Amino acid sequence: MLNDMLSRFSNYFESREKELDYNNQSFLICFSSEGDSLAMWNSYISNNTGVSIGLDFSKEDYFIELNSADFRKKFSPFYQIPKGAFYDIKYFDKPVLENKIGELLEKIREVYLLDLMKLKKADKYSIDNFNEYFSSNCYLNFLDLSIYIKDSNFQFEKETRFISSNFEKDDIKFRVKNNFIVPYIEFPKLPTNYMEDKSETERRYSYKIPIVSLTLSPGCSEANLVIHSLKSYLFSKGYDVNKIQFKESEIPFVSRC
Repeated sequence: MLNDMLSRFSNYFESREKELDYNNQSFLICFSSEGDSLAMWNSYISNNTGVSIGLDFSKEDYFIELNSADFRKKFSPFYQIPKGAFYDIKYFDKPVLENKIGELLEKIREVYLLDLMKLKKADKYSIDNFNEYFSSNCYLNFLDLSIYIKDSNFQFEKETRFISSNFEKDDIKFRVKNNFIVPYIEFPKLPTNYMEDKSETERRYSYKIPIVSLTLSPGCSEANLVIHSLKSYLFSKGYDVNKIQFKESEIPFVSRC
């Protein structure tokens, strides 16, 4: 019976690799605690152009009380953000990760045997159903785990993810990137009645992400002009630019061209 469950478990992985499970999707947005890293600049910008956006999620209860019942009762433009949570990514070398997966599989085996013992005088039909249920849940748990781990070669990113799995089908939108249609969800989602009594100006400036700094990439040419254009843009969106720190990267840059 245990071999049957493990076989089903393995089949779930093989089948899900070929076909996406649209009923169990998650959406995530990635952040880094490293705001001025040469490795990050090299990985995510080109032609020495780019900006690192510093955010402070402790401001304005932006995410802190996201899942608390009291917070959701408040009349806040952020209360309809899809429920989710922050997770610090864990980095492992492949042998270490394989060892941890082995430990997890051993725990799964123990739990399976304990639960199976509760099925007194179970017939084959109930055993088959139990194996199907248990193996599918094991698969979903491993799928969740895969969202929070990365190979140790990426640990320079110091990544934190906000992951949401609680949304309506109608919340999913699509955009085109690199010739692929990419699904995404927007957040925060403003309550439909929130802006009814607001002026057009208030509606335009109602939502601000908690920007506290903007750092220009190493080797950025015309830094003063770039900062001026950034200030003009943010000011047009209703931000108080005097409360945002604009700075150049502290990484020395030497062009090799």
